[in-house]
Amino acid sequence: MSYKIGYTKVGVINFEPYKSNLLPLWRFHNAEAATKSCQNLWEIFLDYDERGDFVGMDMTRNIMQMGIIRARRYVNYKGGREYDDEGNILPKSECHEGKKEMEMAVRLFQRHLALAETHPGYNAKKKVFVREKRAWNNNERRIEDAKAVRRWKYADSGIDKEGQKEQYSRGR
Repeated sequence: MSYKIGYTKVGVINFEPYKSNLLPLWRFHNAEAATKSCQNLWEIFLDYDERGDFVGMDMTRNIMQMGIIRARRYVNYKGGREYDDEGNILPKSECHEGKKEMEMAVRLFQRHLALAETHPGYNAKKKVFVREKRAWNNNERRIEDAKAVRRWKYADSGIDKEGQKEQYSRGR
């Protein structure tokens, strides 16, 4: 159970088949593209809910959250570029062409993210997932602890992993 509920952009888009299903739908370069993207992502979110697929729902929610981050970059910086070629932060632009349109795209993603995060099916599945993940992690810790104890016992007893006494030669 390696999936983690994420709230940042790091490591979000790394689970297949969700990655291949969601990335083609994610568009944020203008309000029209963001509108279509939000609608498509919302439909996929509801489809994952019908299937009982929490990971798919959470990945979709996270893509919506990333839509806010990326669209906001286009609001703050003309062309969406935050850094210059040397890696220095560019100054935020006060007013540029398309800024109002991108503000609308941000609001669209925010609205859909709020719908996803307050969706009763999402929250119910999230509670179950968190409970199961905690139980799985506790079980994994117990298994690792038991393996460590076994390694420690074998090291002190002179018995190898197959249960055989180690043969020592006296060099005669």
